[in-house]
Amino acid sequence: MISMMFGKNGSLVTEFVLAGLTDRPELQLPLFFLFLMIYTVTVVGNFGLITLIGFNPHLHTPMYYFLFNLSFIDLCYSSVFSPKMLMNFVCEKNTISYVGCMTQLFLFLFFVISECYMLTSMAYDRYLAICNPLLYKVTMSPQVCYMLSFASYGMAFVGASAHTGCMLRLSFCNANVINHYLCDILPLLQLSCTSTYVNEVVVLIVVGINITVPSLTILISYVFILASILNIKSTQGRSKAFSTCSSHIMAISLFFGSGAFMYLNHSEEQGKVSSVFYTNVVPMLNPLIYSLRNKDVKIALKKIALEKDGCCKYLFDFCYSSVLTPKMLMNFILRRNVISYMQCMTQLYFFCFFVVSECYVLTSMAYDRYVAICNPLLYSVVMSPQVCLNLMLGSYLMAFSDAVAHTVCMLRLTFCSANTINHYFCDILPLLQLSCTSTYVNQLVAYVVVIINIIVPTPTIIISYGFILSSIIRISSSEGRSKAFSTCSSHILAVSLFFGSGAFMYFKPSSAGSVDGAKISSVFYTNVVPMMNPLIYSLRNKDVKVALRKTLARWKRKMDTVNVSVVTEFILVGFSDQPDLQIPLFFLFLAMYLTTALGNLCLIFLTVLNSHLHTPMYFFLFNLSFIDLCYCSVFTPKMLINFVLKKNVISYNECMTQVYFFCFFVISECYVLTSMAYDRYMAICNPLLYNIVMSPTLCLNLMLGSYFIAFSDAVAHTVCMLRLTFCDANTINHYFCDIPPLLQLACTSTYVNEFVIFVVGSINIIVPTSTIFISYGFILSSIVHISSSEGRSKAFSTCSSHIIAVFLFFGSSALVYFKPSSAGSLNERKISSVFYTNVVPMLNPLIYSLRNKDIKVAFRKTLSSRKF
Repeated sequence: MISMMFGKNGSLVTEFVLAGLTDRPELQLPLFFLFLMIYTVTVVGNFGLITLIGFNPHLHTPMYYFLFNLSFIDLCYSSVFSPKMLMNFVCEKNTISYVGCMTQLFLFLFFVISECYMLTSMAYDRYLAICNPLLYKVTMSPQVCYMLSFASYGMAFVGASAHTGCMLRLSFCNANVINHYLCDILPLLQLSCTSTYVNEVVVLIVVGINITVPSLTILISYVFILASILNIKSTQGRSKAFSTCSSHIMAISLFFGSGAFMYLNHSEEQGKVSSVFYTNVVPMLNPLIYSLRNKDVKIALKKIALEKDGCCKYLFDFCYSSVLTPKMLMNFILRRNVISYMQCMTQLYFFCFFVVSECYVLTSMAYDRYVAICNPLLYSVVMSPQVCLNLMLGSYLMAFSDAVAHTVCMLRLTFCSANTINHYFCDILPLLQLSCTSTYVNQLVAYVVVIINIIVPTPTIIISYGFILSSIIRISSSEGRSKAFSTCSSHILAVSLFFGSGAFMYFKPSSAGSVDGAKISSVFYTNVVPMMNPLIYSLRNKDVKVALRKTLARWKRKMDTVNVSVVTEFILVGFSDQPDLQIPLFFLFLAMYLTTALGNLCLIFLTVLNSHLHTPMYFFLFNLSFIDLCYCSVFTPKMLINFVLKKNVISYNECMTQVYFFCFFVISECYVLTSMAYDRYMAICNPLLYNIVMSPTLCLNLMLGSYFIAFSDAVAHTVCMLRLTFCDANTINHYFCDIPPLLQLACTSTYVNEFVIFVVGSINIIVPTSTIFISYGFILSSIVHISSSEGRSKAFSTCSSHIIAVFLFFGSSALVYFKPSSAGSLNERKISSVFYTNVVPMLNPLIYSLRNKDIKVAFRKTLSSRKF
């Protein structure tokens, strides 16, 4: 009872109250829209840079690799607290749970420290580019770039774990109001009712390291850079050299300057306000700095702008159809068709945003057709990339303003008892009928906004087509008139469908009977029109059909290249080419495989046949044994055959299949071990709620989630491998088809493969390891607070098997894949991977059976009942 009163961390505080920036009610909505705009620009800017770098081969260089990571970090660490802060502006109770607060603290520190070291890596990259340009590509190899980024994330993980671990040991008694808008270290330390000496020492040491190391590295790099620039004789050369560093210098100044201003500020209120610049404005400014001041990024943007507005039109169709169709499909098969208040308002906002965007994109397309037909000689000049980009930004801005206006007016309404929306999505008119307060302002805003969105696009489109028609009539040849008209016909159809169906839906009298009519007619507006648009443009547009034929022809050529490639099978080198070692190795691996199969099969049958083991922990153990059995069987039988056959060949299709299943089962095991860590956390930290929280539904969802992630990642790796061409070399220096040895045989660029490996590998390392470490941090904290030694021993014994399994799996895989990919290390990696692929699946059932009392009891019962 006492432990329940004091919560998980031994204190009365189970949730905190975030004071936010201000407690004045009249400032909440203005601040909400200000920070919503900042966060939107941050997300769009950083996501835009990530997409640009990912899809433009011209930007596949070390500098842009680090910029990709910097944008990813900015996007993530801004997302750690901005959504919560935005919710707090419009919610009355600005609370955050203890676990949520600690998680926010960990992730915030992780991404902030990552950015420190990523900026440092970028400084080192600029130093090599300017001071050693001839050796730049050799020194800044992909392996060095990967190692620098992994080191950045590793330092961030260590620093964030140190801070969070020290914070978890503190007790919070009565005070729970954090004088901040996020869970930062200093405001939390002020609330603790126990000694914070250790925390302050850790803060001093970690912050000292994370300031001294990056600052000195950056300063030394720029001293050498400045010396090299001064030695350049030509003014143009000096200007060019400095321009490659200017964006980075501005980013460093903003990040470290604002961080120092925040943490060295003695006033709490001033520190809180200045931290807005550090946590919100800096992530927003970074992509603007790099895009506006970087020639390569601007060229990539211009190339995208040259694609004109058609692709944006398809994007809007896809987005606004996706806002409501998935929910509608769910409602068809669920008995209770409910939507929360916040989800309803979100759906309304995005629907308004994409619909208004489409209005103005169609208008921009009409203007584009006017210039193309009426001023063909000036078309390339008038419709420049800058104009196209400005038209798109103007469409976004108008849509954002109108959607915000509608949503804010809806948020001010009160909905009392009636909550049944006579529609299949949250539209304005059905919602207004449910309000129990005056809707006069909403109707006025709807009237003004709709009038603007009719008056501006409609006359523009009509005037454009008036001039277009006039120009077409003056064309003398019938062939010319037909060609000119054909370029507009698709757009005319799209405009007629969109505006016609919209007018039919909204310009009907709002009587009771017309609601059902509008509901039915809106299906055409919201579902049929987005479906028809791509068909109209593809079937009636010659350029689209030509592009489609070229794409299909290109794919066919690639497939033909693969099919007629010299390599139709690979040779697996195996462990050794010495004949006298083949038979001993055969029997060694046969014994290991039989032990693995027997051990895991025994655990599977024991778990199924004994009702005593039908618990969440053994459900996860059942899946772990199944995965170990499967992924060991992916390559061991083939390896055993190769020991006794002279020709160790594997076909191309078999090799790709082996890659897929190996990736699938390895990634599955990562997330099953993670689910088991969460299960142990719930069992020890919340024993009374364990059976409720770890319900069969949740366990099944965790397993389905693990298999789904594994499926997605395995497909990503295999598809990227299938796109490679293998010409002459076909000898794989390994005993199975693993990704690194295969990449060394490809005769085409492996950049995309390496990029996918980095992204997928980072996710599958950061997510599981963070979850496991955080879970065991809470578990250790709970075990320490247990008074009896017997209780501590019992609590720890339930985790010991899992700790050993996690250490073996992640430790052995790190030993295999986190080694430099030199020529000599391939043989070492091949030998060390035996532990990862053969020994670990064999040891797991032994660890769980020898160290687990329940399994030993179940085994004895099974033997005594003679079930075997």
